[in-house]
Amino acid sequence: MGYRSDVGYVIQFHEPKYREDTPIDKRVTKEGLFNVFLADAKSREDTKDCFEESDWDLLTINQGECFIKFEANDVKWYDDYDDVKCHEALIVLAQEYSDMYDNTEDLISLPISYAKIRIGEEINDFEEEYGGDDGYSLMNINRSFEFNV
Repeated sequence: MGYRSDVGYVIQFHEPKYREDTPIDKRVTKEGLFNVFLADAKSREDTKDCFEESDWDLLTINQGECFIKFEANDVKWYDDYDDVKCHEALIVLAQEYSDMYDNTEDLISLPISYAKIRIGEEINDFEEEYGGDDGYSLMNINRSFEFNV
């Protein structure tokens, strides 16, 4: 048995908006940044297992739309489980990328947004985490969740 939760997250990459005076060679595309993020995540010890086949196998990578989406229903989402640590580390990595680009003076908008929602069995047990310029628009909570991408 044990306590169970529904968990979902999405990491979305957007075309960055630059100030007009930003040199072309300093600009990145959403596809370029998405591919750098994926390569980085797949090579890190704390996040690489998110991309391996597992019993869950609930991670979607959409190359065309440049997003990563995860959905798991009725799972034991305990902080000390290795698979949970891996997915939580992927959200931390998204936050690091968001922070890195948030400190770039050339950008008008951030090229990465993310959202994570966990809904527990108890009515008041839920967690929401959002980042980037559009994090709040990626997922909604209603004692269930839905993706908007």
